[in-house]
Amino acid sequence: LFLAIYLLPFALRDGQHMEASEVGRVLAAQAAGMALFTFTSGWLSDKLGPRGLAAGGMLVTGAGLLGLSLSWPTTGILVPMAWLFVCGAGTGVFISPNSSALMGAAPRSAQGSAGGVMALARTLGMALGVALASGMFATVFPGGRVVGWPRGADDVVRLGLQAGAGFAVLASLVSFFGYAGRKDVEVVPHPS
Repeated sequence: LFLAIYLLPFALRDGQHMEASEVGRVLAAQAAGMALFTFTSGWLSDKLGPRGLAAGGMLVTGAGLLGLSLSWPTTGILVPMAWLFVCGAGTGVFISPNSSALMGAAPRSAQGSAGGVMALARTLGMALGVALASGMFATVFPGGRVVGWPRGADDVVRLGLQAGAGFAVLASLVSFFGYAGRKDVEVVPHPS
């Protein structure tokens, strides 16, 4: 997701000629989706277990990234806002059950270490996403900033979004099959 978050401000401003306030509104849709779904996902994870929710959340994130890539380049703010909201919703559904599974797999005496692993994974994901996006942009912006939006830049944005969708599908598979048969990460549903 950070690959897209890095690419989109430039693509929306320079490639789609949006004002900074419009770019901000578009990007805020992702945060809104996360905010609306994170708490409910945590509650559902406590009731149902993390496996399906984490995998499903990543599939929704991937669908949002793929949808945005297929609609790129876009006009106006509603289409990218809608797809980024879908991405945020999927990420919001993923975060709580994934965190629950990781923390639940660690004994109480290793909760700090488990939290550190979770933070490290998040940081590495952000760094790798930004590095990949930077490398992709460097192919159409050789030698630094180019005035205007060079030919091929929209293709790079589409490819970056599709790569993000692919990583989300991979994360979904890891979430689903990584929990399979592991009793230590299955959450026992709470009685209603």
